[in-house]
Amino acid sequence: MSDSTLLAINIYDKSFKILVFKVLNVQGNKLFEINDISDLLSVDLSPDGKYIALSSYDEVSKTSTIRLLDTFGKDRFPKIKSLKNIRYSQVKFSPDTKYLAVVTSGIEQNKSSIEIRNTQGELLHKSDSNIRLSRIVFSPDSKSIGTVGDDNTIQLLTIGEKNFRSGKGHSGEIYDIDFSNDSKHLVTTSLDKTIKIWSLDAKEIYTLPLDIKGNLYESNIYFVKNQDKQDRLLWNGSTDNLGKSFKIWDLGYDNLKGLGCYWLQNSKSSDPQSQGCHEPKYKKAAALSLVNEARSKVINGYPEEAKSIFLEAQKLDPSISFVQSIFNYVEC
Repeated sequence: MSDSTLLAINIYDKSFKILVFKVLNVQGNKLFEINDISDLLSVDLSPDGKYIALSSYDEVSKTSTIRLLDTFGKDRFPKIKSLKNIRYSQVKFSPDTKYLAVVTSGIEQNKSSIEIRNTQGELLHKSDSNIRLSRIVFSPDSKSIGTVGDDNTIQLLTIGEKNFRSGKGHSGEIYDIDFSNDSKHLVTTSLDKTIKIWSLDAKEIYTLPLDIKGNLYESNIYFVKNQDKQDRLLWNGSTDNLGKSFKIWDLGYDNLKGLGCYWLQNSKSSDPQSQGCHEPKYKKAAALSLVNEARSKVINGYPEEAKSIFLEAQKLDPSISFVQSIFNYVEC
């Protein structure tokens, strides 16, 4: 961790109103503090450690403010004020620090927008949504944004494009969202006690049940790399039955490719997504993916559907059995 890495802390009064916003370096030395801040909505520190983005809301004027500060507490550009009854509810830097994404939400209307600004505060793009958005995340390559709708959908946006790609699959509130390390997939976790993997066109690839008892009231999901530089899924959450718990899955992308090939088996061979689909390893991978889906159906009480899916898997790979899965599963 470099000396330029920043830490931000808030000091509250008894009513949880922010009195002081302080920024420290990793040695604990105060760089600056702000005493005149109103209701702080969101804070993000740039990955290069050079900037701090803030969004706040003033109850008197019913407006929000965006500020971008350097490590000396100086504003990089004049404060950006919203229209009345608009909140700048979240700010998020891209990994390359070229962009600042801002989620705007209407107070009286259930609508949102995502503004893409540069570090000079200039508005580059704006995309509107008819639902309220939250939990924004950038892809590692800084080319895409994933966010969550209040209608239990994921919303995907490519930088420079205007329209969102919407994906529906969860039956409960989505608690968390993250991109894979290669920026090609997303993962979500939800109140419905499932984890879902999505493609960049917002198509659901497969579902992994959490298999936990009790009411879920916290659920977080992350993509991390294992020693072989393969993506690993890390989940942690809390239930009223088990308390804090976490699970880890090693995930191979041959399986994602195989399942995609299975879906594309009736497509034209010229489809770029179907290139290489006839390789035996992808047929085996597709079979294992279907076995995992059959397992999910059994767990959720649908044995007949599970049997039908398993028979499809056997057509692709006659050697499989019910005990196989696309995951090397470790539960802690």
